[in-house]
Amino acid sequence: MYRYIRNILLWVVVILPILGVAQTTVTANRVVIKDSLALDGKWIKRINNDSTLRTAGEQSVSTDGALKKYIDKVASGGGMSHEELIEAHLNPSCLEVTFEYGYKAIVDSSNKITLNIESSDGVKTIYDVSNDFPLAILYAYGKPPFSLHTEIRNNTLDSMIGLHVDARNKMQRYYIYDSNSMPGDTMRLNLSDLRGTVNISVNAFLPLSNQNFFAARAIIKNLSKDHVIDLNVGSSVGRYVYPGKVDNELHYLQDPNDFTIRCSAVRTAKYGDCYLSGLIYSDVRLKVYKNGALVWNGILSAFSNDYASVSIDASWKEYEIILEDA
Repeated sequence: MYRYIRNILLWVVVILPILGVAQTTVTANRVVIKDSLALDGKWIKRINNDSTLRTAGEQSVSTDGALKKYIDKVASGGGMSHEELIEAHLNPSCLEVTFEYGYKAIVDSSNKITLNIESSDGVKTIYDVSNDFPLAILYAYGKPPFSLHTEIRNNTLDSMIGLHVDARNKMQRYYIYDSNSMPGDTMRLNLSDLRGTVNISVNAFLPLSNQNFFAARAIIKNLSKDHVIDLNVGSSVGRYVYPGKVDNELHYLQDPNDFTIRCSAVRTAKYGDCYLSGLIYSDVRLKVYKNGALVWNGILSAFSNDYASVSIDASWKEYEIILEDA
């Protein structure tokens, strides 16, 4: 009997809409929607029960209970509490993303890029950006922190494409990412723990005749508990790698070149913003491998200006950087 009823519901809910039957009415005791619901062409992805309405967005519906509490509080002159005002200011329920094409004439205008953004409470926002509008300011709503994923393919015939990302919160710039690609390559950007503002820029350029680039696989492992790796390779690559994170990707570097590796203790504020102190708070060990062979192994001492500096050239097919607590 249960299977018979289930098959009828499946026919009504799934098969009839496919066949084009309009205005179908479904009567059921319960309906479970795992992702989203479309009403008159508008997608609803979340039911909001937050009486402060800080997490309200264009793809959410607030319950009448949440609205009543909010209206009652405002009508009584209560408004938001001091603590709620501070949290809303320091930990806003949105992520601002600025996307810029630096050189419109060189980047292929048909190269559309899709930004996939998701909040920690599951609100998904998707934006398609193209060179038709070289500057875009976008907003994703939901509970921070956010994640952002995208792919950028180099569709040019003769240009390198450089990608720069930096993220800022109320306190400081807390994230840097630089990469580049050759024609036909695809750069994949996977970011997490985002708050505040993220700036993304894509630039195309023609390498000069005296610039020799070589490819090297970079593996960066941060095994420390509370220190961030700050890597700089000339003007080609720069990035922060946070504790517990691993980067593994192909870098195009100028030959010859030097890279410097510093580290900084990271602290987290009350409302989630992270802060880079600029200091080493406890001894950490840094190792650098060239093509699998150890070439640098040392201690970066607490409260010092210690860092590693290594010269590289086209003989480096792979470099691995490991940071761990001493």
